[in-house]
Amino acid sequence: MNPIGPDGDARLVPMNMQTLENAIEGPPDPPAAADPFEPADDDEPDETISARMFRAALDETIEHQARKVQAAVAKHTNREDFLLWRERWFSNHLEHVARVTLAWRDSAPEGWTPDSHIDACRAEALRRYDEAYEVTA
Repeated sequence: MNPIGPDGDARLVPMNMQTLENAIEGPPDPPAAADPFEPADDDEPDETISARMFRAALDETIEHQARKVQAAVAKHTNREDFLLWRERWFSNHLEHVARVTLAWRDSAPEGWTPDSHIDACRAEALRRYDEAYEVTA
């Protein structure tokens, strides 16, 4: 008969048939969970919690805007229709941006306002439309 070595003599106990030694030692410590308030690799080291919260709120809003603009670019092949949609949607969206960022606004970059954000987004939306339909100025 082939020997199975020293592990062949190990006593197994229930709990997924662990060895007696492991049962006595107890389970290993779980890995430490990432602290949501510790800076990630892309965070600035001196960035405050409220600045990170502001950026997170704005990032979520920007992702929503990007999806809406992408859908509108696909839907409105006529540039005038797109421009009408853009003005109407971003005028309504201004209220949303102001509301979402209100609690963290004191941590916004210098000069940032909901209006300046929406103005930049309007310009980017038109750039994406012109790029999609190869419109030259």
